[in-house]
Amino acid sequence: MKFCPECGTRAEGFKFCPECGYKLTGGETAAAGAPKTDDIFGGAFGTDTFAKNDFFGGGIDDFDWGGAAQARTRDVEIQQEMDALSVFECEKHQNGKYAILSLKNAMEMSITVPACVEAIADGAFEGSDLLEVTLSEGLVKIGNRAFANCRELTKIRFPRSLKFIGNEAFAYCVNLDVEAPERARVGYKAFVGTLGEKRMREQAEAAERTRREAEEAERRRKAAEEAERARREAEEAERRRKAAEEAERKRREAEKAERRRREAEEAAHTARLRELYNKGKRLYDNGDYGEALEYLREAAEQGYADAQYILGYSYISAQGVGYNSAEAKRWFRKAAEQGHALAKSWLNDMNQWGW
Repeated sequence: MKFCPECGTRAEGFKFCPECGYKLTGGETAAAGAPKTDDIFGGAFGTDTFAKNDFFGGGIDDFDWGGAAQARTRDVEIQQEMDALSVFECEKHQNGKYAILSLKNAMEMSITVPACVEAIADGAFEGSDLLEVTLSEGLVKIGNRAFANCRELTKIRFPRSLKFIGNEAFAYCVNLDVEAPERARVGYKAFVGTLGEKRMREQAEAAERTRREAEEAERRRKAAEEAERARREAEEAERRRKAAEEAERKRREAEKAERRRREAEEAAHTARLRELYNKGKRLYDNGDYGEALEYLREAAEQGYADAQYILGYSYISAQGVGYNSAEAKRWFRKAAEQGHALAKSWLNDMNQWGW
C-alpha cells in the first residue's frame, strides 16, 4: 500500500499526493499515523519537530508547490475524462485523442462528450434514446448518420472546434431545433427532418418569398417608372404636337394676315390709281389734256394699264403732248404686257406700219 511520506495520505496510483501535492517517488509505504522514516534523508519524520526546510534545504520556496498542484488538478481532470468515456465504446488515436464508436448502454438519455474526444464515428448514436448531448471543445468531426433517428433528442450544443458534420448526421431527429454551426463543413442532408431544418426551410422559404416579393415589387416599380416615363414622353410629344399645330396655325394666320394686308394695300393702291385715272380721264374727255395727262402719267408710272394706254395714244395722236412714236410705242408695250387689248392692237399696227 502506498502512502504520502509528507502527510500520510493514501496515494495508491498517484504521482503526486492528492492531499498535499507531494511528489511521490514510488517507494512510499508508511502507514498513516505511524512513525515514518525518510529513506532519502534518514531519521523519523512526520511530526511538528521537522519543518519543510529540514527536508528540502534552502527554505520552503525551493519546492515547486504550484507545479505539484497543477499536476494534481490534471490527474483529477484525466480521471473525470476517463469516467465520462466509460459510457462509450472508444478507440484511442496516436495523438492521444479518442473517437467514440458507440454507446455501451443504448438506454442512456444524457451524455457529455469529454474534451479528449476529437471524433464521433459514423452511426455512433444512430437510433438511440438520447435526450440531451453536451459536446466539449476539442471535438473536430461528427461522422455520417452519427445521431440519425435520435427522435427524442431535443438539445445539443456545437463547440467552436467542430470542423465537419457528416452526411445525414442528425437526419430525422424530429424534436431537435438547432442550426448548423457557421465554421463547420456540413454534409448532405445533415439536418433533414429536424425542427431546425423545418424552421430553416421555412425561413428559407420566407426569405425566398420575400426575395420574390421584392423582385416583383422592383419589377412593378420599374414598370411604373417605365409607364410614367412613357406617359411623360407621350405628354411631351402631345405638347410638342400641339405647339407645332399652334405654330402652324399662327404661321397660317400670319400669312393670311399678311396676304390680307397686301391685298388691302394692293386694293388701296389700285383704288388710288383708279382715282387718279378717273380724274385724268374726265379731264381728258373734256379736252383739258395738260392737267389730265398729269393724273394719267402718275397712274401710268405706277402700272395702271388704262392710263398707260391713254398716255401712249396721246403720244401717237399728239393730244396734250408732242407727237412721239417711240414714247407711244413704249407705253403701248407696258399696257400690252398687262393684257390691255387696245394697246396690243396699236402695238401691232405700229409694228406693221414701221412706226
